[in-house]
Amino acid sequence: MGLKGNIFGRLPVARKLLVIVGVFVGIVICVFYLGALRSDILTSTRAYVGGEGLWSKAEKRAVFSLVRYARSHAESDYQEYLNDIAVPVGDKEARLELERPTPDMRVVRRGFMQGRNSPDDVESMARLFRRFRRAKYMSPAIAIWTQGDQYIDQLRQLAADLHQQVNSSHPDPQKIQQISDQVTAIDATLTPLEDEFSATLGRGARWTNRTLAAVTFLGTGLLLLLGIGLSAAVLQQIRNSEEKYRNLVNTASDAILVIDAESRIILEANSRASELLRIPNRELVGMRDDELYPAEKREQYRRYLTPPTRGTTHGQEFEIRQSTGSVVPVEVSAGTAEISGRRAVVGIFRDIRERREAADVLRRSEERFGYLIQNLSDIITVVAVDGTMLYNSPSVERVVGHRPSELIGHSLLDFIHPDDLASVRAALERVTLHPGTAVPPEFRFRHKDGSWV
Repeated sequence: MGLKGNIFGRLPVARKLLVIVGVFVGIVICVFYLGALRSDILTSTRAYVGGEGLWSKAEKRAVFSLVRYARSHAESDYQEYLNDIAVPVGDKEARLELERPTPDMRVVRRGFMQGRNSPDDVESMARLFRRFRRAKYMSPAIAIWTQGDQYIDQLRQLAADLHQQVNSSHPDPQKIQQISDQVTAIDATLTPLEDEFSATLGRGARWTNRTLAAVTFLGTGLLLLLGIGLSAAVLQQIRNSEEKYRNLVNTASDAILVIDAESRIILEANSRASELLRIPNRELVGMRDDELYPAEKREQYRRYLTPPTRGTTHGQEFEIRQSTGSVVPVEVSAGTAEISGRRAVVGIFRDIRERREAADVLRRSEERFGYLIQNLSDIITVVAVDGTMLYNSPSVERVVGHRPSELIGHSLLDFIHPDDLASVRAALERVTLHPGTAVPPEFRFRHKDGSWV
C-alpha cells in the first residue's frame, strides 16, 4: 500500500487527474451496470411470474374444456382444450431449449410466444434463465416448472386417451369418467405447484433486489471514498506545487512579472521585481506595465512583450524606471501563459548593470592592452602550431623592414636562417606539447633587404 502511495505521489498532477477521472468513470460504470442488472433481473422475474399466471389460466381452461368434452363429446370442446394446452407446451419447449449448451434462440422465442409471453420480455427471460438457472431461488423455481411440465405431459396423455375413447365405435362411459377424474386430480396437484412457483420467484426477486441494492450502495460508497481520498491527494499535490511555484518565483534572482495580455495590468510580481523597481508588491500588482518604461520606448517594449501564442522571446535589452526615477538596464525574456482562462505574458527581467560595468572594465583593459602592444619596442608575434604567422606588432617593421600585413599568412620558418631552423622547430614542438616550458632560442630573421637580423 505504501509502495502504491509512493508511486501515486510521484505521478505528475495531470496524470493524477487522469487517475481521478478514471476512478469516477469506473464508479459511474459500476453503478449503471448494477442498476441495469437489477432492473433486468426484476423485469425478467416479473415476466416469469406473469407467464406463470398465463400458464396457470391456460392449464385451468384446458382442464375445464377436457372435463366438459368428457360429458359433451363435442369436438369443439376438444379443440378448445388443444388451444389452451398449447400455452404450457410452448413454455416447456422454450425451457428445454434453454437447457441446451448452445440454445437456438429462434426456438426459444417461438416457445415463449406460444406461451403468450410478451415479445419484449423474451430476451430478458432467456438471459435470466441462462445466467441464474443454478442460483438460489431460480434453481428451485425451474425444478417446480419441470415438475409441472411432467404433469402437463400426463394430462396430454389422458386427453389423447379420452379423445380416442370418445371417438371409438363403442365409448365406455365408465372409462371416460375414470379419465375425467384423473384429469381433475392432476389439476388439483398442479394448483399448489403453480402457487409455489410464483412464491419462489417472488422471494428470489425480493432477495435479488435487496442484495443488488446493498452491493450497489457498498460499492458506490467504497469507490466514492477512494475517489475522495485520491482527490484530496491531488489537491494536496496541487497546493504543494503552487507553494513550490511561489517559492521558486520569489527566490528567483531575476524579476518576474505576469502581465495581462489585453489590459496590460500586472497580475503577479515576485520579490525580486519589487526590489529592482523599488516598488512594494502590493502597489506593483495592479499597475500597467508601460508605467515602468521610458515614454518614448513604451510602444516598442509592448510589442516585444506580446510574443506569439506559442514560443518565447529572449535577450532583448530594455530600460526600466525605478520609483526613484533611476533607469535600470535589463535583459528581458518573455513567454505566454493562460491564467484563469485569460492570456497573460510572463516577463523575466534580468538586471545587467553589473554585466555592463564588467564589459566597460574589460573594454578599457583591452584598449590599454592594445595601446601597450601597438607601442611596445619589442616584436610580438602570434604563430599557429604549424608556424604560420597570425599577428605581428607594428614594431616588426622597424626591426625587419616588413610591414605586419606583409608577414600575415606566411610561415615563420621561411624567414629563419637555415642554421637556426632546427632549434626553432624544436622550441615550437616543445611549447605546443608542453605550454610554457620552452626556452625561446636565439635565431636570425631575414630582413626585407636580404640581410639577417
